[in-house]
Amino acid sequence: MPVSASSRVFVATVSLALLAGCSGSTSVPPQSPVSAQSVARSGARTAASGYRADISLARPGIRGLLSTGTPHFKGDAKDFTGTAWVTDEAANLLYKVSAAGKIKAIGTGWNQPQGVAIDKAGHVYVADTANSRVVVLTKAGKADTILNDPGEFPVAVGVAADGTIGVVNLTSTSGGAGSISFYSSLSQSEPTSTASGLLYQDYSGGFDASDNFYVLGVDANDGIHVGVVSAGGTTVADTGIDTSTYLFPGGLQVIESGKGAKTVQTLTVGDQGAPVVYTYALPGYAAGASVSLGGSGDVVGYSFQKNLKAVGAADAEFAEVNFYAWPAGGSSPTASVAGFEEPGGIGIVATGDE
Repeated sequence: MPVSASSRVFVATVSLALLAGCSGSTSVPPQSPVSAQSVARSGARTAASGYRADISLARPGIRGLLSTGTPHFKGDAKDFTGTAWVTDEAANLLYKVSAAGKIKAIGTGWNQPQGVAIDKAGHVYVADTANSRVVVLTKAGKADTILNDPGEFPVAVGVAADGTIGVVNLTSTSGGAGSISFYSSLSQSEPTSTASGLLYQDYSGGFDASDNFYVLGVDANDGIHVGVVSAGGTTVADTGIDTSTYLFPGGLQVIESGKGAKTVQTLTVGDQGAPVVYTYALPGYAAGASVSLGGSGDVVGYSFQKNLKAVGAADAEFAEVNFYAWPAGGSSPTASVAGFEEPGGIGIVATGDE
């Protein structure tokens, strides 16, 4: 059922009185709830009914495993460095998780928040899915900017080196194809351009160093694809990456290693159902290592530590965030944070940058 116009109320400006502070009292003003057609990533992997059969805010088959505790570290927190920002889409919360073992809820007014991204200035971008917007926080946790998203269902965010922001929308209010909303900078509260094509549902995305935007999703026949929008473009083209072994779309991120002329870019793509992170060299998409995230269930998103020595994975099935050595991966995590209801996304900043 299409969402009525009255339920799509966008906030164009931020009330500094409401958004002051960085404690749990920080308020992110809520939108009117999106009703029957509310959409977030579905973790159901049913071959018979396809990926689009049950588009809802819940992940069918996972809810019975949800934790009702308070997030806490399992094992040695020292195996994780930096600060992780983790959304809990079932609890409508955003958590700040430090390597010192401190875990703090940030803000109120969230409505099924999912993807998280961090820019080079330390801003935290949160896809506030059912509120149809992206909330941008300072690195201290104060809400700073709101990006209105006419695409309606933002589930992931990517930030380019030049400050361009790409917001991945799972689908439209009418159940039509998803899209990507682009904002030229944080000063633009409305998209400056949009891109679509190839995919019916868009799950995750990110920029490379040349401002090309990669997106992972499924087409109208439930085929999984990795698409790309050329810098400044408006059409999603197929990269041709072989996804025949993928079970269900997960996260996506481009990482860089080396310096100067020796800089290497790697496209990483997550298979939520395996769970595995596949790697592809840029440009050209030559397949590299397949990194196992053993011990996790449905990894809906992941993020790398700044030194690329570890990756944090948001596991919606077992309601945990698990950390692994990168690029080794492993059969079990080196550290975990348990007690979420249903983590939806994660972004990591380096110690000293938070």
